[in-house]
Amino acid sequence: MLEPQIAAFIEEAEAFTAAAPAPRSLDEQRALYDRLCRHLNPPRSAAVSARDGMLPGPAGDIPYRLYCRGKVLQGAKGAILFLHGGGFVLGGLDSHDFIAAHICERTGQPVLAIDYRLAPEHRCPAALDDSAAALAWLGTQMQDDGRIALCGDSAGATLCAGLALLNRDRGRESLAGMALIYPALGWQLDLPSFSEEAEAPLLRTADLTAYRDAYYGPGFDHGPYGSPLAAPNLSGLPPVLLLPVEHDPLRDEAYAFAERLRRAGVPVSLHLGKGLVHASLRAAGRSPGVDAMIERCTAWLSGRLNESGMSVPS
Repeated sequence: MLEPQIAAFIEEAEAFTAAAPAPRSLDEQRALYDRLCRHLNPPRSAAVSARDGMLPGPAGDIPYRLYCRGKVLQGAKGAILFLHGGGFVLGGLDSHDFIAAHICERTGQPVLAIDYRLAPEHRCPAALDDSAAALAWLGTQMQDDGRIALCGDSAGATLCAGLALLNRDRGRESLAGMALIYPALGWQLDLPSFSEEAEAPLLRTADLTAYRDAYYGPGFDHGPYGSPLAAPNLSGLPPVLLLPVEHDPLRDEAYAFAERLRRAGVPVSLHLGKGLVHASLRAAGRSPGVDAMIERCTAWLSGRLNESGMSVPS
């Protein structure tokens, strides 16, 4: 059963998109998504400052937005790399501005968000390569013993999990943890939730296949970094927080990933957002369930950074 506030949120979102003519070109889809985000997103907290810039990437400079609360990034003991959702096809710095700022406000840590390359113009592993470049750059801006946590929603959570595996395999310094909000992790579409929630509001199973095809291309040969649930070895990953939602085709992937992480000896916590749907982060401030999910996420990130010896500014 949907949370009543989420039912109202869905009605508002669907009414907004229904007003736009279909079928839509890719440019039209992106423009509609951006307008929808501007319409639904809560305002950014006045307690957080943000500045835009460019960091070096594998295919040219990558736009970024750095959020800070009472401190600058240089010399920080801890920071969070946030990777936005949007099916690898949609979104950017503005679409998820509110949640990156909220994470910064609630944790007190600098948050770096990036405008990674989108599919289908830039297929796998372009977004992952950009994310890896951002992680490396972020490390150069901090104190020598500074640590980094990852956080992402949907496709951004997929990138976080792949990035953690890549970071481990490259022998880089371990991460403080990663928080994954309604992540896509396997792409096999054979778990019960893919049929039970095939027509879930705001994200259907058919939408997932379209996003998958756009990012991975024909054959879906994406390897362990693109499909973390299929990785042969999950040991050595940082602690993980999984935040699936009840009415989402992706729900059961989080449970399957949690079980594999436990078998690999990786500390993992999973909390289901009952009555919530995919993309419901935008209902922050009007949905008790979403507010509780965000609070759990930011409290967990704060705890992980503190456990790593980082200071959290007041």
